Parts: sequence; C-alpha cells; structure tokens
Amino acid sequence: MDISILLSVLGMLLTSGIAIWQHLEARKAKRELNGFLESLPSQVFNNVSRLLESNRESNPELYGMMDSEDPLESRYIDLDEDGKKELVVQYPIGAHNTALQVFGFRDYEFKLIGETSIDTPAGFRIEDINNDGKVEIITHEVSLDADLPYVMGFKDEVWYRFENDDFTEIKRINLYEKKELKMLVINQRNGLKIK
Repeated sequence: MDISILLSVLGMLLTSGIAIWQHLEARKAKRELNGFLESLPSQVFNNVSRLLESNRESNPELYGMMDSEDPLESRYIDLDEDGKKELVVQYPIGAHNTALQVFGFRDYEFKLIGETSIDTPAGFRIEDINNDGKVEIITHEVSLDADLPYVMGFKDEVWYRFENDDFTEIKRINLYEKKELKMLVINQRNGLKIK
C-alpha cells in the first residue's frame, strides 16, 4: 500500500475521531448548561424566599392578608403541571385587594408568565384540593351573583387552574344562602337599615 494512501486514511480516521469527540463534548456542555438554566429558578426562589421568610408556620388555609404582619407570601410549585416549578408570589394591593403573580422559566428566561388579582384580602390557597392530580388555586372573591360592593360581605369561593400561562376559573361556590341575599334586597327596597 502506498504510504500517501495510508497517511490519508489515518488522517481521515484522526479527523473523524476528533469530530466525534468534539460532538460528544458539545452535547455534554449543552446538557450541563441546560441543567444550570433549569436550576436557575430554584436558585432565584431560594434567594427571594430568604427575603420574604416570616416566623409564622406554613398555613394550608386561605392566607388572610389583613391579619398578617408579613403580607408577602411565596411558594415554589409546578402550577401548570409541565414538570417545571413556578415561583408564585402573592401580595396586597390597594385597600382590600390581593395580587397573585406567577414567574417561570420560559425560552431560557426567568420571567413573569401570569398574574391575577381579587377584590378581597383573602389571599390564595394553592394545592390539589380535590385530589384529582391537578393543582387548584382557591380564593374568596366578591360574589358575581350578589352584584354588590365588597363592603356588603357576599363572597364566593372561586377555584382556578393555571393553564397555558393563564388563570382559568373552574368552579364558583356561593358562600351565602340565597335567602340572605333576597332579604337584603327586600330590606333595601323597604328602606330598612342592615345590621
């Protein structure tokens, strides 16, 4: 065999070996980078949690914003069941309202992906309440059926899901008897004061 052919074959084998090695190293670096980028939200959450941490115990009930010394709450949970956790932060806005913001990792960026607010200081309860394998967001909101201002006190329990980076109402339960609302309307028509 001619020495130039042998050197040419050895050169091709060496070049192919280097190309394969570089390809494997690039894939390894890409996996490491993706792992770092996916862990970034939890690192951000841990830092934010230290800032927002309060001395009180975690409470699975609705979080009463008005009764708390620390009105900020945060939680890290897979809210939309995509296998990646989101940072959920709630805080008071205005005199009686509560806001809920969801931050997530999208397109290699950690950013605000959804938000909602309610007209009460009730806050939000976030967990799989009905054990159906999906996370629900539950709060107390001014009743739509009552069509009365916040101060009248008629509330609904409202259930949401966070799907496609948006809050979807899935259930609404009146927290009052229909006869209570009927009596209020009758008393208002008759000009009676409500106690």
